[in-house]
Amino acid sequence: MKKLSRKESRIKEKEEAEKKAIERQREELERKIESESKNSIDKSELKKHLNKILMLESFDNTYYSTVLDKRIKNTINKNSRELEEAINSLSIDPGHSKGIIKDTISSQNSLVNIIEEQLSKMNNSIDEKTGIKNALSDYVFELRENNPSINFDLNVGSISHKPNYIRYYSIFRLLDIFVDNAIKHSNCSNIKITFEEDDDRYTLTIKDDGDGLPSDYLTGSEWYSGINRAKEIVFLLSGEISIEDDYGTEVEIEFDYE
Repeated sequence: MKKLSRKESRIKEKEEAEKKAIERQREELERKIESESKNSIDKSELKKHLNKILMLESFDNTYYSTVLDKRIKNTINKNSRELEEAINSLSIDPGHSKGIIKDTISSQNSLVNIIEEQLSKMNNSIDEKTGIKNALSDYVFELRENNPSINFDLNVGSISHKPNYIRYYSIFRLLDIFVDNAIKHSNCSNIKITFEEDDDRYTLTIKDDGDGLPSDYLTGSEWYSGINRAKEIVFLLSGEISIEDDYGTEVEIEFDYE
């Protein structure tokens, strides 16, 4: 075997070093492509989520129109007819007229509650200048006022990264969905809300001590249900949602700062 000269040895060593450098670059590129592939969303999957979001928006518009038309307008028309009857019978049967007026007042009070409920759902104005801790405190205070039979507990950790508008808004949309579900369907006595940040992520937790959820809650709910709305919000946040059903229900949602 021919012995290489010093110059030839240096050239060969340089070639080997270049080969190793190229190989390292290729491996790094492959890792980057694989990582981006895992983090990227398939176009068909993205289209499916966007279609769901548009369908939910359309459903909301139809629902609000139905409520305004059938519940509110019909109640107003009914109360008008009742009052006309009360006026006509006032001189003949004052007691009957008094009963009609009392029922109409009760109906009007119920109507005010319906309107307030719909306005609350339609009013999406969020003042992100209010710190998240104060905003959550105000939110829980209102829950306590409206639901005196349920004990509400709030725990907010140290928040050094202020949520941007989208995250700020999404936090309260998710709370509306899961807290409302617990209040109306779980027969719970206690609801605890926790909001924390750690490792570049926010964690929102809603826990109740109610009856728990049906076994097919995550997969068998109607497309317009609260859980499917929550899934689309979490998808837009590139977050993760988990639901534990043990001695009540615990919903945990994690998503990044940005």
